[in-house]
Amino acid sequence: MDARTPTGRNPAGGDVGNSTAPRAELQPPLPHWPDEGLDTAALSDDPRPTAPNPAGGDRQLTACATPAAIIYAVPRKKSKPQCISCGREQVSDEHVFGRWVSRLFADGAPFTLTKAPGRSTPGLKVINVKNRATCSGCNGGWMSRSESEAKALLPPVIRGEAIRWDSAQQTRVARWAFKTGLMLDRSSVASQVAPRQHFRFLFKQQCPPESVTIYLARYFPGADEDHVAVIGSSCRPTGVNPYLYPDPYQITFSVGQIVFQVVGHSGTAPVEIRRIGRLHSGLVIPTNDQFQRLWPIRTEHLAWPPTGAHLNTPSLQALARF
Repeated sequence: MDARTPTGRNPAGGDVGNSTAPRAELQPPLPHWPDEGLDTAALSDDPRPTAPNPAGGDRQLTACATPAAIIYAVPRKKSKPQCISCGREQVSDEHVFGRWVSRLFADGAPFTLTKAPGRSTPGLKVINVKNRATCSGCNGGWMSRSESEAKALLPPVIRGEAIRWDSAQQTRVARWAFKTGLMLDRSSVASQVAPRQHFRFLFKQQCPPESVTIYLARYFPGADEDHVAVIGSSCRPTGVNPYLYPDPYQITFSVGQIVFQVVGHSGTAPVEIRRIGRLHSGLVIPTNDQFQRLWPIRTEHLAWPPTGAHLNTPSLQALARF
């Protein structure tokens, strides 16, 4: 999935380039006790023995050697979707990217949202990626507070400006990045690979678990390249040790000039990507000068952007495919 601005525009601003089908209902025969005082043995010519009435009293029922089967069609109660974070049965629509993100790219609108090759929606004024995974209580509560925190911290880096975040600010950004990655994973444009327990963990602890690592990079397109306002994808890498890293997943998304990569699994072992290149599993391995770790926090103050190379449009698209 990516949302593009017209060629030659900087994504962060500037000039960088009702019918009802008939229904068949089965009406099963209901159990019937004979009228009070009626002796069914006396009225029946069937010589077979009778059995006592299970309900008590003097009534008798003919005992059949081969009783007829009674089939009851009981409609199954349709379960309601539950909030993947708190478990309530009242899910609602949630925008993966808040409207404040779209407003940052007002100079680059309208957008073209590409969900898959050959499936594009042009002329959009907002980055309209939604899901129905969480309830209105979560949307309007802790998730809304996380958006407010991000709105106060992220616009400068989305525009490409240099910043320094202390450890508390890093935690807020990591919380938002993890929340946004999980919501993206449960949208119609991604693969739904993140384990459900990570949604509950974030709801309860308000931070990513230790088995999740979040990296940052910078996206800066060339003047002759398409400019991507937002890109996002999720995948389940193969070839990973299932005993050490069960249910592995990777979520990649960018907003303007900042790129987030969330790598995690349902186990407890920490994840640290050190090698340069690409694993046989398909995981893109960050290089030391292109990516820096946001979570778990390793430094009291984090300076952005990274001092090394940045990602152009082809490399950003390649990163999102893995």
